[in-house]
Amino acid sequence: MKPEITFNWIGGPTFLLKLGSFKLLSDPIFAGGPVAFYMDGHPSTGEDNAPILRFSPLPFLDLNNLDLVLISHLHSDHFDSFATKILSKESILVAPTAQINSPKLQKFINRQPLGWWEEVLLEKEGEKLRIMGLPANHSHDEPTNEALGIVNGYELQYTSGNFAYTIYWTGDTVWFDEIREIKKRLGKVDLLIPHMGAVGKDGPWGLMTLDSGEATKVVEIIKPFTVIPVHHHTFSHYTEPISPLVEKMVNSPSELRVLTEGQTTYL
Repeated sequence: MKPEITFNWIGGPTFLLKLGSFKLLSDPIFAGGPVAFYMDGHPSTGEDNAPILRFSPLPFLDLNNLDLVLISHLHSDHFDSFATKILSKESILVAPTAQINSPKLQKFINRQPLGWWEEVLLEKEGEKLRIMGLPANHSHDEPTNEALGIVNGYELQYTSGNFAYTIYWTGDTVWFDEIREIKKRLGKVDLLIPHMGAVGKDGPWGLMTLDSGEATKVVEIIKPFTVIPVHHHTFSHYTEPISPLVEKMVNSPSELRVLTEGQTTYL
C-alpha cells in the first residue's frame, strides 16, 4: 500500500510535509500583521529596517510530533523569533553548515549541519528519509550572491519498502546552470517546490528568487510529475503573483497545483 503523503502550505516559504510516518516543517515564519518582520535592504526599494506585511493570517498548523525542521537559510523572511519560541527544541533541525551555529538556532539541541551535496539519513518505523543539501544561487550577480550568503536547496528522498518518492525544494534561488547537474543527480523527481515571488526584480540588486520565466525553465529541466509553488502572495516584498506561472504552464506535462495559505493537498 502507498504511504500517505500530504503537503500543507502555511504561507511564504513555510510548509508542513508528511511522508508516511515522517513529519517535517520548512523555513518557519509565523509572525503576522502589518509588521510580520523587518528587512535590512528591502529588495525592491533598498530601504533599511523596512516593515513587511503579511497579507493573509497565519493558518492553523499542527506542530505535534514534528520530526524535522528544514532551513534553507536564516534571512528574516525565512526564520523568525516566533519559531524559536514555538518549535520543540528536540526536533532535528537541518540547516546550511555555515549557519548552523547562528544564535537563532542555539536553543535547538539536535542541529544537523548540511552542505551542498552532503546527505543525512533518518529512519523511522521501517521507513527512510534521505536529505541532501543542494546548491542554490540567491542572485545572478556574483557579488550580490556572495553578500546574501549560502542558501541550501534540498532533495528529500523518501522510501518505504519498494515505494520511493523524490522531492526537490529549491530554496531561494534564481536560475543557474548547475540546476542541470541537480537533475542528473536526482533523476526522476516526483515533486518540485520552487520559491517564486520574483523578489528584487524591480529593485537595485535584481532578481533574488524565481520569476515565472525562470521557474518554467526549471520545470522544463527537472521534469517533475507535480509542481507546488511556494514563496508567493503571502508577504508584501513578493513582486510577482502566481498567475503568470499558471499561464506559462498551461501546456506543461507537469501538473501544477497552486494552493492557498492553509490548504492541504494529497500526493
